[in-house]
Amino acid sequence: MRTIYETKRLILQVLDNTAAVPVLSFYSEGRQTFEPVEADKNPNFYTLDYQSACLYAEYSAFMHGSYMRYFWKLKDAPDTIIGTASFSNIQRGIYNSCTIGYKLLPQFWHNGYAIEAISRLIEAIFTDANLHRIDAYTLPDNFRSMSLLTKYRLPVVVLTLNIPGETK
Repeated sequence: MRTIYETKRLILQVLDNTAAVPVLSFYSEGRQTFEPVEADKNPNFYTLDYQSACLYAEYSAFMHGSYMRYFWKLKDAPDTIIGTASFSNIQRGIYNSCTIGYKLLPQFWHNGYAIEAISRLIEAIFTDANLHRIDAYTLPDNFRSMSLLTKYRLPVVVLTLNIPGETK
């Protein structure tokens, strides 16, 4: 896998710990939107040190082929992160599979950015990483995510979770 992919309007890039400031800004800006549909965060999640450590670990995992997170930037505003997609739980061998997760700041919804980014990254996962199955987990009340996953017929298995005490 490459560290950078492009689409017509987006730059999709794996970032290292030197990008902690814009990454923290992205997560902080999206906090009210993201938290209701995600697992609880570490109390230090919204700190520069925590984001720097996460980016360091994620970049190392990318280099070992065990985890991939691509941050999305508009080509017209390459210093601003608008979204992200991660590929985790990468399994090789007979499974050749992974799990996708993604998020996009709400001011960029309904512009086709999510499908543009995810389509390009899924293509890369299948061709460059030689994986052939992608699972997606979403909560039943995350209608935007379920709509995106099903509307565009992405090669993704949608599983919904509603486990009291384990997820929101």
